[in-house]
Amino acid sequence: MTKLFIITLLLFSTTVFAQTNTIKNVSVRDREAEKQRALSMDNEGLKSGLPDYDALARACRNNEAGPGCCLTSVERMRNKKALLAPGDTLAHANCPEGYQPNMLKCPGSHRWCEPVE
Repeated sequence: MTKLFIITLLLFSTTVFAQTNTIKNVSVRDREAEKQRALSMDNEGLKSGLPDYDALARACRNNEAGPGCCLTSVERMRNKKALLAPGDTLAHANCPEGYQPNMLKCPGSHRWCEPVE
C-alpha cells in the first residue's frame, strides 16, 4: 500500500511540475512577444521613427517590477517624442546625434533617447 501511495504521489508531482513549467514557458513567450510588438513601430511611427507608445504601454502590464514606473516612463517618452534606447544599460544607449539618454530612477523604467534641449 505504501509503495502504491509513493508511486501515485511521484506521478502526480511530475504531472503538476510539467504543467507548471509549460504555463511558465508560455507566459515568458507571451511576455517576450508583447515586448517585441511594442518595440515595432506602427505606420505613423515608420514615417516619424518614433516607437508605438501605446504598444509599449500595453507591454507594461507584464513588467516584472509592476506597471507603475514602466507606464510613467512611456508617458515621459511620449511627451518628449523620444526614441526607445538600444542597449542593456543607459551607458550603452548609443543615442543618435542630437539625442541624450534618459530614464526614470525606479524599477521597470524604459530607457530612451530624447532630443537635447
